[in-house]
Amino acid sequence: MRLVIQNVEQAKVTINNKLERLINKGLLIYVGISTKDVNADYQEKIQKFVKKLPDLQVFKNSKNKIKKRLSDFDGDVLLIPNFTLYGSNSKWTQIDFSNSASFKPAKKIYDYLIDQLKATWVFIKTGEFGSMMKVESELNWPINIIIEL
Repeated sequence: MRLVIQNVEQAKVTINNKLERLINKGLLIYVGISTKDVNADYQEKIQKFVKKLPDLQVFKNSKNKIKKRLSDFDGDVLLIPNFTLYGSNSKWTQIDFSNSASFKPAKKIYDYLIDQLKATWVFIKTGEFGSMMKVESELNWPINIIIEL
């Protein structure tokens, strides 16, 4: 599983050109699920990630140092499924998505991640797996953290 985490002032997702879900200051997290995740023990990896997420230091403190955590101010989380995180362009002309998990098993893993986050963190909004989504974000400053689970 590959996660791209961004520190945002606000972010929103519009789903199928109508439904909007908005967060204020917090984290925008793109989630990619690979074919390897389907047969792996993803539950344990997700539980470990969920436990550590509130303490991830990605926000600036009053001294302009990256020391502030999501839990310091009850920040929001917007979780977006993104199968393209496992895309490969080794041929430079067309992107190959064969390393991305197929719909049904990937959705099961994504739903498990949502359930675990909602059980421990109140401020969760999500995109919808397999839907047309338009994501807009206002970054606090350019920071992208890539985590492999």
